[in-house]
Amino acid sequence: LAQNKISQIDSSINEIDIGIEAENLTLKKVQTGIDAEKISLQKTKETYSSSINKIQLKYDNAKETFENTLTLYNRGVCDKTTYDSAKLALDTVTEELENTKQTMEKDITLQEKKIENLENDYSLQETKIKDMENKLEQANIQKQAAQISVNQAKISLDENTKYLSDSSLKSTIDGYVVETP
Repeated sequence: LAQNKISQIDSSINEIDIGIEAENLTLKKVQTGIDAEKISLQKTKETYSSSINKIQLKYDNAKETFENTLTLYNRGVCDKTTYDSAKLALDTVTEELENTKQTMEKDITLQEKKIENLENDYSLQETKIKDMENKLEQANIQKQAAQISVNQAKISLDENTKYLSDSSLKSTIDGYVVETP
């Protein structure tokens, strides 16, 4: 019975080992996903930063043009159409700048949330692996206990075999035992 229990425990240990290996692979995949998302987030920030810098230059130019046009318009040097064109250009680039900043914030927030979710998955995966490692340790303890039972059964078998061999009487002649000393 103890030998059978050891065989069952060995099977459990093998299953747990395979499970731990599989979970470690999953953990590595999650870590790869986190790393990829962090790289993607950095590239997104760089791309938006570049775009915002270009739009900021356009905004600065449009603002300067508008301020110069306003000064000329107030002095009566330029007409209303020129003033309206400069105002429209400034309004357009202002809206473009604000929209780009808002889109950037949304995209970055989404990517950061995705990274946070992956990091939570990573933590859960680590916990799952630790639980499996604890089960493995318990199975090994059970195996040791079963091995002790096997050793005790062997000792008991050896003792009983000795008792059995010591319990038989042999005679050099044929006959019946009438009395034992």
